This record gives sequence, C-alpha cells and structure tokens, in this order.
Amino acid sequence: MEAEIKVVSELEVGDIIEEDVFANTKFPIVKKGTLVTDVQINVLKQFDIVQVLVRVIEEDEIVEVRPAVRKEKSPTQDMEVKRFIEEVIQEEEHEHEDDFQIVYRESYQNYKMEYDRLRSGSKVNVPHTRQIIIPLIEMFFESENTIYDLKRKIIVEDYIYHHHLRTSIVATLLAKELGYSKAEQNQISLAALLMDAGMAKISMTLLNKTRDLTEQERMEIRKHVIHSYTSIQNSPILKPEIKTAIVQHHERMDGSGYPLQSKYQEIHQISQILAVADVFCALTEKRPYRSDLSEVEAIEYMRYEQYGKYDLKVIEQLQKLVGFVTIGTQVELNNKAIGVVVHENKDNIYRPIVKVDDEVIDLKEKMYYMKAVL
Repeated sequence: MEAEIKVVSELEVGDIIEEDVFANTKFPIVKKGTLVTDVQINVLKQFDIVQVLVRVIEEDEIVEVRPAVRKEKSPTQDMEVKRFIEEVIQEEEHEHEDDFQIVYRESYQNYKMEYDRLRSGSKVNVPHTRQIIIPLIEMFFESENTIYDLKRKIIVEDYIYHHHLRTSIVATLLAKELGYSKAEQNQISLAALLMDAGMAKISMTLLNKTRDLTEQERMEIRKHVIHSYTSIQNSPILKPEIKTAIVQHHERMDGSGYPLQSKYQEIHQISQILAVADVFCALTEKRPYRSDLSEVEAIEYMRYEQYGKYDLKVIEQLQKLVGFVTIGTQVELNNKAIGVVVHENKDNIYRPIVKVDDEVIDLKEKMYYMKAVL
C-alpha cells in the first residue's frame, strides 16, 4: 500500500485519507482512514486546505476505513458540511472547558433528551429531572463562576433548553441569597426546570414566530402554565408551595400577570423568585425575533421600566448578583467606549455620570447603555 499527495480539487469519492488533516486546530478536521465523500471534499475546501495525503489502493486490497459521516445523514449535503465543521469547532471549545462547563454540557444533553421526550407525549419524570439539575447546581456553587459566566454562546434554535437550565441556576442563586435552606434551594432548582414543562405541548411553530402574536395565540401559549401544573401535581417529591409557585410564575405583583391576575401577598415569594430568574434569563438571551440585553441592561429594565411587577426584595438580590455601580467603577458602554463612573444617579443606579477620556457623559440624558461592568 502506497500513499501520494493529491490536490484537494482532484480528490475523488472513494479516496482514503492517509493522515490526519489539521487547519490551525487541535483536532483534525478530517481523520486518518476516512473514506472521502463530497462532504469531506467540501470541508477541506472550506478550510482552504490545498493538498492532502491519500492512500493508493491496489487491486483486490482490503483496507479498514473510518465512516465518512460522524452522525446520522442530514437532508442536504450543505447541512452535512455545516454539521461536520461545527463538530470540529465544538471539539476545540470542549478542550478548554472547566469542570462546570463539562457538567453543564452533559446536563444540557440529558435535559434536551428529557424535554424532547415530553414533546413526544411522555409524562414528566420528576426524579429523573432532579438527577439532571441538582449535580449541575452543586457544580456551579463549587466553581468560581458568576452570573456573568452563565451567558454563553447559545444556538438560537436551541435557546429553550439553555433557558431552562440557566433559569434554574439563577433561581437557586436568588434563593440562596434570600436565606432559603439547601433543601429549599433544591426544590426551587427543580421548580425552575419544571415550570415550563407545559411548553412541550405548544407547537414549535408558534413558539418560534417572529411576528406579533394574535390574542388567540397568546392565550394558547399562556396555557402552558396549566399544562405544567397538571404534569407535576401528583408528584410526592415536590412540596405544595413549589407546585403553587409553578402555577404562579407568570403572575405579577401589580396584577398584570396570568393565569389568575393575582397580586402582592397572594403571590408566594418562591413564585417571584422563579419569575425574576425567568425574565432575567430571557432578556439576556438571543431569540429568533430579537437580540439579547446585557445583564446590566436587563436588571435596569426590570427594576425601573417594569417597576412594581416584581418583588423588590428579589430584585435587590438579583442586583447584588449583577453588581452595583459606584463612583470609580470602570464600565464599558455599548459604543465600546471605556469610562469611569464619576457621579451616581440615585433615581437609576445604572444611569450614572461617566467620564470617557475628556468627555463627561450623563447616561440619564444620553442614549448609552453600560454593556458590561469590568
């Protein structure tokens, strides 16, 4: 068996790659022994590979080859090429993961399978769901990650799975700051992951709509709260107040929520923990129909523009997690300018007076936002 160098443009379907092919990556984009198909040829071209080493197969020779495609075949070749390249990139990213990221990725994969199972009509498996979320929460607290580290690069099409996991972590952080016991924190973690289980009964076409919803469509989506409750109401694992919180997580203190338009003391504090975590995570995620806000923009919006809708005690704890802005704090504006806070604004702590080089900017008057606190 011999080998020869071939120009990529001259590769033929059926050729066998003789050595791993790299493209400024730690992992090969095409592995040794791969049987070449149109997919591999296009991948090599995408990475600007000029030539590769291939085997010269003699007549009647039997050789072992790697499957050309790693996963199930995609509907189109273009999609297969895209998937192939994404896998290479993901391998690179996974190489630099810390322990929390590794556990998060495993939790995401397990939760996605569980949620997709709900979509197929299966019942909620509360014990299994608990096994998915509790180890992730424990790893988060053991790590040095902060609320800012939860905002990762999220695939828009898969946002719903990431949203539920992130919401569960944020809700648990809030519960811990508010003094809830470890056992109560675990219940709240589970509630945050299960409160939108009823969304599995809503069509993805409706959930992914980019235009304004009709009133009938809004009512259909709001039914997910009842679907969620009915799916867990008989579970002995969840305490009564947790089941109540799942029903109430879309209620608002001013009575503008649903399904019962409850107000103030009628709403359990755990319900408000879930609500604040849910909205905060939603605002800081990219969706098919809008861009994401920074953590600072999200808390500003919830505290000031939606004043009166959320329990102020919960909002204040979220504010602590996001971080306070004080004189001397270095900030980055959304125009990428770096400045320093020189005066606080008591009416809105996220709209201080900032000095950028020799310019003094009052964020209360100017249409700038602090994208990140450095």
